[in-house]
Amino acid sequence: MKARLRLVGGAVATREPHKVAGMRNIIGLTGAALFGSIAGWLGGQIHFAVAILLSAVASGVGLYYGYRWFDQNLD
Repeated sequence: MKARLRLVGGAVATREPHKVAGMRNIIGLTGAALFGSIAGWLGGQIHFAVAILLSAVASGVGLYYGYRWFDQNLD
């Protein structure tokens, strides 16, 4: 099923929602991987348990900001 979008000037564009959702997931998971790996490396400088904790928290933050960036810029 294709979604219809009303553009400026009255033009109508269509897009496929499952493809948009797929790109949103890719960007969100990329953000989670980047934030999580950087935080894991920084936490590893302190202690292994700190690395795991920071990596988990930062992955969630990266996922949130990846989704947010997509919603504000590409959706």
